[in-house]
Amino acid sequence: MKLQYRPLGYVMEILESIGFAVSYSYDDLVFVENNSILVKFNDEDEKMLYLYFNKDIDADAAYEIEKTIMEAGLDKGYSFINSGKYWVREKEAGKEELEIIFLN
Repeated sequence: MKLQYRPLGYVMEILESIGFAVSYSYDDLVFVENNSILVKFNDEDEKMLYLYFNKDIDADAAYEIEKTIMEAGLDKGYSFINSGKYWVREKEAGKEELEIIFLN
């Protein structure tokens, strides 16, 4: 089994440079600002990242955040692609498992 390199440190640096805190990372996912934003690594191109917004975030706010993140990423040689919205829900009642639903 080959381990997949993911540039988490660089992504954190980009996000933190514009005031966004990484809340949690797991495998190819990075949760930002307590589940407002989700960054997903691209296994084909480590410099191209997928950007998702929580379904509850205001569209105007999402647009402004997207512009800011994309500009900061380009300054460091990374591209963020707006890939739609997502939703997190409890997978099974009473268990501590979550399920991420990508809406696009």
